[in-house]
Amino acid sequence: MIIFNSLENCSTEQLTYAFNRAFEGYEIPLRFEVVDFERKLKVENFSPKHSVGAFNQKGELVGFIIHCVADDAKKLYNAGTGVFAEYRGEKLTKKMYEFGLENSLFNGMTEIILEVLVNNQPAYKSYLNVDFEFKRNFNSYKGFPNIMNLKHPIEKVELTHDLLSKFQQIARTQPSWQNNFQTMQLSKDFLEVYVAKIDSIEVGYILFNPLSKRIHQIAVLQEFTNQGIATSLLSQLYKNHPCTYTIINVDANDSTLNNWLQNNGFENFVSLDELVLAL
Repeated sequence: MIIFNSLENCSTEQLTYAFNRAFEGYEIPLRFEVVDFERKLKVENFSPKHSVGAFNQKGELVGFIIHCVADDAKKLYNAGTGVFAEYRGEKLTKKMYEFGLENSLFNGMTEIILEVLVNNQPAYKSYLNVDFEFKRNFNSYKGFPNIMNLKHPIEKVELTHDLLSKFQQIARTQPSWQNNFQTMQLSKDFLEVYVAKIDSIEVGYILFNPLSKRIHQIAVLQEFTNQGIATSLLSQLYKNHPCTYTIINVDANDSTLNNWLQNNGFENFVSLDELVLAL
């Protein structure tokens, strides 16, 4: 017998254990220490009261939907749905969403957003059965960048609210939740920020997490593309952190960025779809 409830009474240790066990063997390696998972929940704005758990007769958490709240308090992001292997096939994902809807866990929200691996058909089908619909496709990259020369001076700066507002004007596509500006604001203590300026005006930037070796955003003003600015940003980052990077959830429609990444040593290792459930 499975009992459903919110995640309000679950500890971070419980959630970390359940997450790691549910994602054993996942195509994108996912395993967290408690402190790292706690950081993930913080920067993505985890909301236990909007999240759902499936508990067995012993009270053990065997399935979960971790939801995070947007800064407008109108949207939820599914930061992880997992079910232990021995409980799969029981439609727990659908049942957890039905519980959340029937028990008003999502009241006041307009939509729920998530990403799912394109080739993970069981998970994909389970979301479609809950009436999620396709919104857009993402590519995720990893690679050791080509060694390049700096064509433009690059500054390492602190991330401020004003600077983040300027970056929003530079970005040409809407970042996915894990890379969006709300998450970057909440992650600012962990990020390194590099900026390119021309005539004292910010024309490009890169946001990098040295803990995860992940590039969260890289963008250049439209009128300054094809001038080596993005290459200079990556070159400066590489000088400071020579390593293999990942950059996930790049909008597949952004042909400029996708082509640039592929031409600079990055390999598209997985594709995901962003799905949305209107409430």
